[in-house]
Amino acid sequence: MSTVLDYLAPPLFFLGHFAFWIGLFNRLHAVGFSCTVVSRLEKAVILAAAVPPLMFLILLLFGHAPHALVEEYPLAWLYVVPCTVLGMMLPGLLLHARLSTGRAAFRVRSARRLNLAHGRTESLAGEFATRCLALPGNEIFQLEVNEKELAPPGLPEELAGLRIAHVSDLHYTGQIRRAYFEAVMEELAALSADMIVLTGDIVEKTACLEWIEPTLGRLEAPAGCWFVLGNHDKRLPRPEELRRRLTDCGWSDLGGCTHTLEYAGRRILLAGNERPW
Repeated sequence: MSTVLDYLAPPLFFLGHFAFWIGLFNRLHAVGFSCTVVSRLEKAVILAAAVPPLMFLILLLFGHAPHALVEEYPLAWLYVVPCTVLGMMLPGLLLHARLSTGRAAFRVRSARRLNLAHGRTESLAGEFATRCLALPGNEIFQLEVNEKELAPPGLPEELAGLRIAHVSDLHYTGQIRRAYFEAVMEELAALSADMIVLTGDIVEKTACLEWIEPTLGRLEAPAGCWFVLGNHDKRLPRPEELRRRLTDCGWSDLGGCTHTLEYAGRRILLAGNERPW
């Protein structure tokens, strides 16, 4: 029995161990802590995720069997058992989550990819590290435009054909030059959408607030441009400055509120949610 445990338990333990810490790492990025706090907690989580496997491997190199480790260190059961159980349950949990997720009533009409770096003499990479990573095969400057047709039940005839452009997670950091995002806005404007919605994670660095007007400020739509902020935006020293710049450019703030829009003779209720996860 101990031999079977030596072969089966370690992979399940590692699976559960990393699933727990990856989940915690993701959750950390879903809360509105400041950049400084998140950065420090990131390092603590990475260290905590790395130490147990390293200790486990070192002890194995010195000839300790897996079952003997927990026998020699009884308190280890308090961590090993939950992680092993999680490792056993994880495939079933993932399958259940995938099968139980509701599917939107839409079909994909088209999908096209554009290399926004093609034909440019100047690199779109703004920082040295980004230039080093922008090797052939890296899709960092690829833009994918997906067109989907939604068919919600009971849609009024007047709203059939309403075109909504959705853009998200721009992450203005300076690692990619502003020229890239200007090209993104050109493609977005070319869609001739009736409404544009921007769903958060727009700016991460204060210096990039100056990019708002020459990029997002160029967009307009008959039914308006609407936005909510994301958790990365909340890490700015003054997130309200981002709100002000967007509204000054003609965007409407839907963060934590609702708005009733009159369009094509019909009322459309818009609602925005900025709560983490």
